[in-house]
Formats: sequence, structure tokens, C-alpha cells
Amino acid sequence: MAHFKLKNSSTILLFRHQFSTFKKRKISAFSAVILSLFLLASPLTLLSQDRVLFMNEGRLWETLNLSKIGPTFSNWARSGYGMDYPGYEPDWIPSHTGEAPSHHVGGGFWIGALNDSGYVKGREDFAIYAGSVGYESTSKYIASVNRFKYPDKTNYFQQLSSNEGELSAETIFQWNPNYLDPYTIKRYLPIKVTRNVHQWVTHEIDQDYIIIDYTIKNVGDSTMHKTYVMFLYGFSINARGWSVVFPGYNSGARNNRMAWDNTNRMMYGYAADFPEVTGNQSYDFDAKSGPDQTGEYLAPAYAGLKFLYISPDSSGRVNRINKYGWAASHPTQASIPFTNKNSVELEYAVLRDPYQATDAITFMGDSRWQSSRIWTMVSLGPWDLAPGDSIRIAVAEVVGCVDYKIVVDPTTTSTQIAKGKQILVNLAKRAQDNFDTKYNIPDPPAAPSEITLSHLSEKQVGNVIKWSDAGESIPDADYTGDEAFDLYGYRVYRSSYLPIGPWDTIGVVLKSDPNFFDSMTNQYTYIDTNVTMGAAYYYAVTAFDAGHASWLPNPSLYPTGVPSQESSKYVNMTTRSFRTGLRASEDLSKVIVVPNPFVIASGWTTPGDEDLIQFINVPSPCVIRIYTVRGEVVKEIHHTEDIGTATWDQVTEWGQYVESGVYIYYIESKSPTSKGKTLVGKFSIIR
Repeated sequence: MAHFKLKNSSTILLFRHQFSTFKKRKISAFSAVILSLFLLASPLTLLSQDRVLFMNEGRLWETLNLSKIGPTFSNWARSGYGMDYPGYEPDWIPSHTGEAPSHHVGGGFWIGALNDSGYVKGREDFAIYAGSVGYESTSKYIASVNRFKYPDKTNYFQQLSSNEGELSAETIFQWNPNYLDPYTIKRYLPIKVTRNVHQWVTHEIDQDYIIIDYTIKNVGDSTMHKTYVMFLYGFSINARGWSVVFPGYNSGARNNRMAWDNTNRMMYGYAADFPEVTGNQSYDFDAKSGPDQTGEYLAPAYAGLKFLYISPDSSGRVNRINKYGWAASHPTQASIPFTNKNSVELEYAVLRDPYQATDAITFMGDSRWQSSRIWTMVSLGPWDLAPGDSIRIAVAEVVGCVDYKIVVDPTTTSTQIAKGKQILVNLAKRAQDNFDTKYNIPDPPAAPSEITLSHLSEKQVGNVIKWSDAGESIPDADYTGDEAFDLYGYRVYRSSYLPIGPWDTIGVVLKSDPNFFDSMTNQYTYIDTNVTMGAAYYYAVTAFDAGHASWLPNPSLYPTGVPSQESSKYVNMTTRSFRTGLRASEDLSKVIVVPNPFVIASGWTTPGDEDLIQFINVPSPCVIRIYTVRGEVVKEIHHTEDIGTATWDQVTEWGQYVESGVYIYYIESKSPTSKGKTLVGKFSIIR
């Protein structure tokens, strides 16, 4: 049996559940204390001092530096997660083309203020290079906390806290009064910044936004007058599409179209046409990508920064946007909105008015819109912060995109891809509701933490998917009694292209259905027989409920009841393809080679399978040697898996592709029951 230990599996979840349900089951305060001591005693839950945290669970991935969001800026080159959607590691993709699908190269905020005399008191960069924050005593701002509050997925399905994200990170840094820089005039902002980041990675419907909640406090002894906070993001939508469709241009997409949605207080962008090349390139369409190499939109997503809450400014207006704008970045230089702004006064002027930025774009007809890399700027304020005063700013990074089936469908048009804009808006509204309800939103039932895959038998082709019923004992955090255990069933999904999809629903399994559930082993079994011999597949199993008549935490938010909730496929999806075949056979007379003859474009849809030749019904273990008709050794394959299928990618022992021709194969069984038995055959390759 092939056992897949999945990226998002969590065995601690069930153990933790026994202690963390006191708010539903009303266990004693003593038990709650025991829980706290257990969690604090765990080495993985101790207060950590990481310089970088990676939010690489769920579908939207991000980097959390000590003060900025996203990777360190490096002239628009992708250097780490930056709103990666859908997030994946490069080695998940068997035949990777282009870079990972990041949507920005760095973001965060700049802040500046005046002193009592009306001069610039200081300004700081917590968005681009952000080098002033560290743990060292010599740092201008000293970080005291940078950690995940619930490591090891212990708040999945909000079992420990209903008022924080399932993935929740906390960062705190503060002005260092002992900081000395002998080379500059002493200008500083005595502030303390607390940043809380929240994400709901197990929610199918809420996994595509991340909420970032900032509190900025004046910890000095004088007022910070006319304080402006400017959010600055280098959107690059997206790295993958740009590097594939426009390989002759340097890093950083120059076909972004940025816009401001005043109704939703959101800056957003998407990949538009690129005037420097001919033809329709909207959403970075590549005619050679996709499951059958018939086309794929490589930059289909809309990426946005939604402002959820802004403290009342000096005029008393809450959620007020001061000004917004954009700045072009030179195509061959690492220019930023502050390039050649050689004084704090000039930099402060940009924070107050983005039109003062270097290479500011001041009108919509500017030709640089679709020929330059674009910085987006949103200025907030001003505030007069007396000692001890603080302001709060909450934003959401949001990505909206049509279903991946549409993205890879050769009949899809740009108009259909453009529906991602409405999805972006809908998700931004969900993020707003989430924030307004203090991060308590309807939860899906607990999905299986992992699944196992195996082959059906030696005689019948089928992929066997198994999972435990353990999640059924984890109650919904918002309900009590029987209603809390609301898991209604499971959906089984399959992808024949990539681990990120496109996904097809291949089965629905209701809770405790005796056709699938074994009460002796507490396991479900689903057999996928609608498969092709030799084809590779990815699988995921989600859990869903039947909804609720009302939502107890805030009935007014769902006046007609809570609709059915489903977990994310990212909870347990397989990130390595599973090859379909019979279990290993001992009868060498049944061995066949497919395809034979091999012809280019043999029909496999999974990337990396295009050149595979497969030996079917082989014993395990065995050794397969491939020769030319002249008797020269081409390749030796040692097959040890339990499947009766061995594959060869047509690469020789010397790392070269073989030429067209006839080849001889020699199979020697190493299996205990057929050891020493051999078989000789031939196949042909037409390249």
C-alpha cells in the first residue's frame, strides 16, 4: 500500500480536541488549565523569535517578515511567497514552466509624522526594504514577538479560538530609545507596532484572503503631528505568466492594470494586454500550456488589497482614504516611489500625497500603465497621536479567480476569465464580514487529516482511497449538543493534471454509509474504477455539513440560516501523483509495454508524463534492462513499488533522450515467489 503523508495533515488535532472543547461541553476550569499547561509545555508552541514566517498552508500563501509583507524586494524578481495563488512548491509540479504564481514582490506600509515645531519628526519604511527592525540591541526597532500563535494546526476548525484565524501570526516591534546612528540627524518615530495576521485555511470559501490587523501606538513623550500611513505594494500579476509568455523581458510584470474600487475601499489589479508585443495577451494566455497543450491562462487571478477598518483621522472620519495613486518603475532599474527623494521632507511629502512620488502616474491615459511595472500607493491620515495614543488599520489581501477548469478550457475567452473580478469583490465582502464579526465565521466540519492510496488488485484496475472518521468527533465550535457534530458527508475529488487541479467530483460519501464505512476499523473506503491504466492522478477528500437553520454567534448576519459549509481540498490533497495500475504480478507472460509504438504526444495529461513508457504487470521487486538492437545497454530500472507498473522517461543512463528505433527489454524478477524468472521483449519509439 502506498501511504501518503500529506502536507496539511495534523495528528495532534484529535488529541487537542479532547481538551479544547470546554466552551461546547463545559468541562471544568481545571481541565482548561491542564490544556493551557500542555500547550505551553510543547516545544513547538513556545514563543519563538523567527525572522520570517511562511504562511504556506491553504491556497493563498504569503511571507511575513519582521515588519513587511512578502519577500525582500530584489528589483522585481520573485524571491519568495508573495500572495502566491494557488500556492504550491515547485517540486509539486512534475514539468514546471515559469515561476510560482506570486502576485506581489513586497508590501506593507510607510509612516511619517511631524514634531511640535512642524518639522519632519521621522519616516520609516516597513514595506520595501524594511531594514530597521531586528532582534539585536543595535536595531532601530526591536522585535519582541514574531510567531505563529497556534502551530501544528491546533486551531484548525477554530477549536482553540473562534475569534482568530485558524492560522494566526503575531508580530510586535518597538522603537529602541538606545538606537544611535552617527551618520544621520536624529529623526525617529517612537512607535510600537503590533501586527496580527489571520487566515482560514480549511474553509473552501474563505481560504483566498488573509487579514492583516495593525495597531500603531505612540510610545514617545511628545505628540506625533500629521501622521500619515501609506500602504505600498509592488503588485506583479503574476510571475508565472510573465516569465512564460514574455521570456525576453526582465522580471516584474509590465502588463498589470491597476484600479481603485472606491465602493469597496480596495486597490486591485489584473494582467492585461502588453502593447510591446503583438496579439491578444490578456491574462497571459499560453497556447502551449494546459492538460492537452491546447492553451491555459497563466495569470487569470485578480489580486487586491481591501481596507477593512481605518481609525478615525484628525477630522473624526472613520475609514477615510486620504489619497491613492500609482508610480511607474523603470523597466531596467530598481526604481521605487522614493527614488531620488534625498530628504525625509521629500519622502514625507510622498506619504501625504502619492502624486509626489517618483514617476507618479497622474492620469488614466498614461502610456506607462501597460508598459511599466507599477507600485500601488494608498495614503491614510492624518492623525495627531499624543503619547499613548494608537491607531488601528486592518487590511485584507484577496485573490479572486474563476475555477481552474475554466482557466484550462481551450474554448474559454478573456470575458469569462474577467469574471474573476466579481469573485474578488465577493471575497472582499466576506473578509469585511469576517472582520466585523470579530473573526468568528461559520466553520466547515473537520476534514480527514490525511488519506491513503493503494491499488485495487492484481486483476482489476482501481485506485483505493481511504480515510479515518476521526474528524467526526470534532464539534463545530459555534454549536452545542448534537448540532455541534454536524458533519454530513464527504466529497472525493480527482485531478488528472496538477495537484492544484482542475478538480472533478468523483464521489459523495455520506456519514457512516455502510457501503463505504467499516465500523470495525473506523475507516471509509472509496474505490475509483473510472481510471486509465498507467495514468497519474491527484486526490483530495473534503467534509461538508448540511447547513444550520440559524447562526448562534450573530443571527442577523445569516437571517435565513447558514448554508452548507465545505472544507478546503488543501487540507489533505495529494501533492505527488498516484500512478494507476494493477498490483504487482508474478506472471511474466502478462507483461506488456504501453504505448507501443511510442509516438510523441501519446495522450497523457499529467505534466511530465508525455515521454513515459510503461511496463505493465511486472513483478515487484524486479530489474528491467533496456538495450539497443546491437546489444548496448541504454537504461537499467530497479522497480520496488507494490504496483505492477514501472515507468521509463526515455532518458538513458547518461542523461540523454533516446533516438527513434527498436529497443529490447529484459526483465528479471527479484520477487520471493518468482525470483530468477526472466522475460525478453521489444518495443519501438517514434520521435
